[in-house]
Amino acid sequence: MEKFRSEQKALQETFEAGQKAKREEFLKANPELADRWHKHKERREAAKERCKENPEDCKGRRHGKEGAGEEGKKGGKG
Repeated sequence: MEKFRSEQKALQETFEAGQKAKREEFLKANPELADRWHKHKERREAAKERCKENPEDCKGRRHGKEGAGEEGKKGGKG
């Protein structure tokens, strides 16, 4: 079992390294997308920090305003 785990870990690390190299190559070839990607990454990281400080504000889309979307569903009012 330990041998299997070590093999899987090695495969995963190899895969992740390949993906990282492909991503870097792609971003070098597409500077506009690279800029957008980095800005988006910064926003995600900032959101994670805000969620750590106040988890109640970060329930996500599913837990939005109470009753939101009720009327738009099939069988609802309207």
